[in-house]
Amino acid sequence: MDPISCRSGVVVRDSLIKDFDDVVRAVLSATDHGFLLTDLNHIAIACNESFGAQFGVDIQGVVRNDVESVRAMVRDRIEDPEAWEKNLIEVYGNPMGTQIDELILHQPTVRLRRYTGPVVSKEGTAIGRIWTFLDVTSEARQKKIREALAEASIFFDSQPRRVYEYLVDLLSDHYGSLVLLSVRYGDFMRFQAVGGPNPEAKKLPGNPLADSYCQFCLQSQSPMIIQDARTDPLYANLLPASMGLTRYAGVPIMAPSGHLVGTLCILDDRSHEPLDDEDLRFLSLLAVRISYELDRENQLRSLEGDLAATEKALRGIQHRLIQNEKLAVTGMLSASISHDIRNILSAISTEMSIHADRPAELLKVIQSQLDRFAVLSHRLLSYAAPKEMSRAPVDVKNVLQSVLELLRGHLAVSGIMVDLSVPPHVPDVNGDPVRLEHLFVNLVLNAIQASKPGSPIRIAVEPHPNFVLVEVSDSGKGMTPHQLARLFEPFSSTRHEGFGLGLFSCRQIVEEVGGKISVVSQPNQGATFSIELPIAYEGHSDN
Repeated sequence: MDPISCRSGVVVRDSLIKDFDDVVRAVLSATDHGFLLTDLNHIAIACNESFGAQFGVDIQGVVRNDVESVRAMVRDRIEDPEAWEKNLIEVYGNPMGTQIDELILHQPTVRLRRYTGPVVSKEGTAIGRIWTFLDVTSEARQKKIREALAEASIFFDSQPRRVYEYLVDLLSDHYGSLVLLSVRYGDFMRFQAVGGPNPEAKKLPGNPLADSYCQFCLQSQSPMIIQDARTDPLYANLLPASMGLTRYAGVPIMAPSGHLVGTLCILDDRSHEPLDDEDLRFLSLLAVRISYELDRENQLRSLEGDLAATEKALRGIQHRLIQNEKLAVTGMLSASISHDIRNILSAISTEMSIHADRPAELLKVIQSQLDRFAVLSHRLLSYAAPKEMSRAPVDVKNVLQSVLELLRGHLAVSGIMVDLSVPPHVPDVNGDPVRLEHLFVNLVLNAIQASKPGSPIRIAVEPHPNFVLVEVSDSGKGMTPHQLARLFEPFSSTRHEGFGLGLFSCRQIVEEVGGKISVVSQPNQGATFSIELPIAYEGHSDN
């Protein structure tokens, strides 16, 4: 039985060692790996055709030239020659060391999985070094594409534009190229999204269809590659080629309905790096996602238009309803005023017939009814904002006494007593005396209407550093939280026969002078209205 030699993980029958040269040649020619055998001084002893093809060198020259000449032959293909040479020094400095890594070549870009290990003698010492190189460019590219597609599949946003801009940037990062998402508008390709290393490109609005590579993609309605536009007269004179963008890959974008929308493409000057069907499949998958985002954007835009039209229609309806409501309220208010005036005139007419022979009694009755007219006038005038308001220092006590004098008939009929508490030396407030009369007429009438016959109303005045506080309190039926929430809104009333304008006008009058009005109330516990009126300082009076 023939003895066997075994070293470096390889077994060889000793009887064949004399023919080992032929065996090595056969093995090296049969493998897809690039192979290089050197001695410990870096001198090439053997290499195969795969090595020559990977590095673009003549394999005869590799084994005939010295170390520096061989390195010079391959140096231009190495992406990072400095790191490569530093690594060679480290590897040959450790004769028994092994290493597995990746080596990147450029022009065109190739990724090689590199292995190196020692050639060991029978005695177990290193006598040389083996290098193998496997092209894993396609494998690495497919992995990178899978990762990019996975990243794209998990990105979502409520705004379609953010999604397709993200996908365009993803493509740009993947290829390091200019990426255009173009939508066709007649004879113009509008750039819907732009990605790439040049930020100025994002400012471009688009380009004419006839001056773009995309016209051919749209004509064929299929993916296409232009590897080098300079080599084909059909493309050589187009604008992108004149700008140095000689490599192109584009795919059409079809709407879900089936009609052609535009294109998704990459453009750059790297014609030496081949593009293939794998790139077109990658672009096509992203184009499908972009197509749905563009369609979603159109649907949202359509919905926004519908909503705007609906909102406009609703505003028109609301305006008509408000006008109708105003007319209805005006009619009801007019009817109520007419009713009050008729009652006053009827009372005067009746009393005139009764007291025709007693002039003194008749004058008292007429004066009483005229007081009712004055109160009605105050209430009506308080509903309207004045065209011009005179502001001057106003004595709150005088205003309140005038109001109570005006309402003495109402108070007498209701059997209600008013407790007016005004301390001495209350400062004047800044306001319009007529408007302030309207304010307190409404508040006291409101308290009278809320109170039971014979119950008291309290009016308290309290000076503060910057304002005078006036509180009007009654012991009536009070209000619920729901009623309080809408109390100062127009047409909101706690009484069925009310119009809801009195307290609304009170708030307007108080705010006109920069004051505040608030209310505290609970059901069956009455209500207290608090009014803060700014103190009239020197220089505050104005028109």
